[in-house]
Amino acid sequence: MSVAPPVVAHDAANVVVPPRRRRAWIAAVLTFIVSGLGQLYAGRARRAVLIFLLANAASVVFIVAWMRWPTFGLIV
Repeated sequence: MSVAPPVVAHDAANVVVPPRRRRAWIAAVLTFIVSGLGQLYAGRARRAVLIFLLANAASVVFIVAWMRWPTFGLIV
């Protein structure tokens, strides 16, 4: 797995602003709040959207299956 080079931003006076250091524990807490939010915090917007959509789709599939077959939850 390769590590992306740090992104360097410039302000109006051409002073280099170092990238913001992200903390893993904050990403973990955000992920517990909403699936994919930790990925968004880490700067991975596409992955965040994908995780969010897949997690919600899995929830919908499970709820529909449970409504169709009420004993479905007992099997899993």
